[in-house]
Amino acid sequence: MNKLKRLTALLLIAALPAFSGCTPLTDDAVPDDTRVMTTFYPLYALSVNLVKDVPALTLSNLVQPQVGCPRSYQLSNWDAALIAGQDALIIGGRGLESFESALTMGDAGIAVLSAMNGRTLYNGGASGETGSHLEGDNPWLFLSVPGAMDISISIAAGMAQMDEPYAALYDKNLGEYLTRLQNLADDMEDVVSRAPDLPVAVLHEGLGYLARQLGLNIVCEYPREPGTEQYGNDLGDLLATLADAGAAVILIERQAPQNLVEALTAEGYAVARLDTLMTHAADGDCGAYERIMLENAKIIAETLKSAANP
Repeated sequence: MNKLKRLTALLLIAALPAFSGCTPLTDDAVPDDTRVMTTFYPLYALSVNLVKDVPALTLSNLVQPQVGCPRSYQLSNWDAALIAGQDALIIGGRGLESFESALTMGDAGIAVLSAMNGRTLYNGGASGETGSHLEGDNPWLFLSVPGAMDISISIAAGMAQMDEPYAALYDKNLGEYLTRLQNLADDMEDVVSRAPDLPVAVLHEGLGYLARQLGLNIVCEYPREPGTEQYGNDLGDLLATLADAGAAVILIERQAPQNLVEALTAEGYAVARLDTLMTHAADGDCGAYERIMLENAKIIAETLKSAANP
């Protein structure tokens, strides 16, 4: 039984067709399960479909469900110990993991596959805070189905090169999953196409990807960290920005503070509380991403309809 060969240094693998830094499986490795870990649940939800039926491979996820912004997550000693016990680590990269630079230091002997390297991300715009991670490339690419397809291609290609004996299986899994994801995208867009076209404001740094996929009329993208409260002048500034933009519908994460949702509702906005894939635990469910994203599309469509017919 093969397993990923331990590398002598951490490899940050660009998610492009060529993976020259990868080390393939070898027969002289210790005969136990290959241990692969993703950093955040959205990467797990995609990867679980790509490693399906690969012999002696165990897939796990590092970070537990998160209410706040994943980009602020800091590794604990326990996290570091879990990572050290893996053969490969799948990260989003491009700023999704605040601890990405730590993965390239030392001699941990773990292959690190960066799934968004080489992918097109949109710019998050100015947050008003110098050096804020809300500025620059926005790594929430998985919140659009085309983005999830790009990430899946990267992960499958990286795993196939590192795990050469099962390259054909990774390729088969990828083909099947891309077909399912394309069907998902079509279903989501069909659901929303039958809803009124109203001005939409995005109050979560990643939901702009979903709004763009669905062709929504985005009039405002307010730079705000997931799960954060808005009080006093901050709330006043937000409400003034929304009024100036002429928004009718608000897209926000489902775990948004209740006081903020109530304030938005009191101002007459229809609020769509959406699943941003960060509040789930890894459970081996291959269909979770599809169900979550289709439900998001349905919530948006219903919210648009309710705003048009208050």
